Amino acid sequence: MPSKWLSLIKRASKLPPIHLFRALLRETTYLPDSAARLYFRKHIISRFKAYQPAARSLPSWETGTKPYKRLRPYIIRERAIKKQMEGRKALTVLRRANNGDISCLEKVLLHTYGRIGKRRHELLGHLLKAEVPADSITVEAMLKSYAALLKAPLQQLYHSDKTALSFFTAPRKISKTEYEYEISNKYPKLKAVIKSQQSISVHNPVRSILRASKVVAPIKNIWARPMAIKRARNIVLRWYKSTMEKVLPPLPNHEWDRLYGLAAGNIAWEGLIPRRPVGTDRSQTQRLGDSYLARQILENGLTFKTPSFADVPRGKDRPHNITKRFMRRLYARVSAQCCKLTWDPIRKTWQVEWGSLKKLNPRPFSVPVDNFVFEGVNSKGKLIQTLSTPRG
Repeated sequence: MPSKWLSLIKRASKLPPIHLFRALLRETTYLPDSAARLYFRKHIISRFKAYQPAARSLPSWETGTKPYKRLRPYIIRERAIKKQMEGRKALTVLRRANNGDISCLEKVLLHTYGRIGKRRHELLGHLLKAEVPADSITVEAMLKSYAALLKAPLQQLYHSDKTALSFFTAPRKISKTEYEYEISNKYPKLKAVIKSQQSISVHNPVRSILRASKVVAPIKNIWARPMAIKRARNIVLRWYKSTMEKVLPPLPNHEWDRLYGLAAGNIAWEGLIPRRPVGTDRSQTQRLGDSYLARQILENGLTFKTPSFADVPRGKDRPHNITKRFMRRLYARVSAQCCKLTWDPIRKTWQVEWGSLKKLNPRPFSVPVDNFVFEGVNSKGKLIQTLSTPRG
């Protein structure tokens, strides 16, 4: 193992977890977005509670809170050092974000609004739920009673119980050599989001662009024989896996409206939270007074021996002053990757609305200019040749 990793492991093992927990919560209070402060506080508490032994925690009936899902003791022992290293790395990211690092602050906002990370999977889970007619109790009861007997068309065709196959309809022949698979109408939200994201080519800085909204597979193989069932099934599964990694799930309507308002300038940014003063050791100051030695002791105790990357930034993403204009640009970049779903009662379909940068920051195509500036030139900008009078 390289010496660099050994030193990181030693540093992580020496740091008490409670100190890391307090430092992470302290940095979340200084984030320049209220939604980010709330999300990261809940996320950090839930992750630390999961790795806290059950013997050291109070029962739920004493605390009055919902009990957290805790891991087994041997899993906690195996992952302790690795998770402490990840916690130190997360602390550095939060500190750099609070100092105005563009990449880290954008990463914090992407986690908050579900473009990457755990919340993205939670929002994606809402799209993967089949919709049942709400006004039909008999249909709902029938689906519940015969859920074990009913299977999707592809599950029956390919003799497989893979969950991914249940999201597709039966293959449709579009030419002599190709089949086409579409998302089933039982999942209208998922179908609408995939088609909309593919049509406008939304770019995600973490993932590539979604190129296709349907699966197109050959009917026969290279030997002009019918395609094997296993290979046809793998083509559909491979497309489903790559597509789910690129799909940007919709936000709740109230969150999308707030984010769009912050990006457009319709909602005022709440501003920065001033940092609290650093604590001092009163025993040393009372003993030594305001002498130079007392100040040196305090400074040496409050500084790290080896400064982290957050203290010595460099590169193009160096710290910037977090201003209203700076945050509005970041909100616009994040809003361009977010969408919301609205039901259209006339068309009876789900409409997808994106927070596009072009819509938020339109470029002026014409500027009012006096007419005398363009006198004597044609539409191409060339001088107009006048006919000269003949001599004599």
